[in-house]
Amino acid sequence: TESSETLNAELSGFNDGKTMYSHLGLDMEKTLLSVMYKIDNLKSELEEKLFKLQQHSKELAEKYVNALASQDEFKVKMYVAEFTEIRKIHLLILGSKIVFERVYSGLQALQKFENPALIITSTAKALSIIKTQLLSIIPQLDVEIDNINELLNSLMKNTGIRMHENIEMNASIETQNILLETSITANQEAEKRLPEIPNQIQIIKN
Repeated sequence: TESSETLNAELSGFNDGKTMYSHLGLDMEKTLLSVMYKIDNLKSELEEKLFKLQQHSKELAEKYVNALASQDEFKVKMYVAEFTEIRKIHLLILGSKIVFERVYSGLQALQKFENPALIITSTAKALSIIKTQLLSIIPQLDVEIDNINELLNSLMKNTGIRMHENIEMNASIETQNILLETSITANQEAEKRLPEIPNQIQIIKN
């Protein structure tokens, strides 16, 4: 991906000591790039799972149409129920992917050193919420997100800024804004990505 290529270029910049984050200091720079690299990898993992879900949804849609044509009420209900469940999972994963994109962009703002504590804290909060939401779907993300948040805690300490009530409150507001916006975007994108299957079971006439 484009972000992966950018990160690889930044990481290779350590050889000559010149990257866009050099002004942060070597320790912070390494930690930040490591966090961004891990977030980008997680986003790629979610993209793969979304692709598989989309393919499965298309297969279900075809089976649904065939079941309607043969007036097989049992299969129609079964496919609608399965598609409804897939849509829920798809929305959760898609929303999480968009959150990863948002926090990645936020971390990029650290190159300008704008509100580092707010960016780092809201990123950690957003990732913790995503971890909880995806725990039953992709349990292996639990450890990966914990590792990222440990790096973020280290990054926060290196800023030299002490956590206080205003930062905590503003970070919570920022996190909620991120989640709300990504939820809206995820629903809009899901409409384009997934085939349409009626929410109501179509009445099959005998």
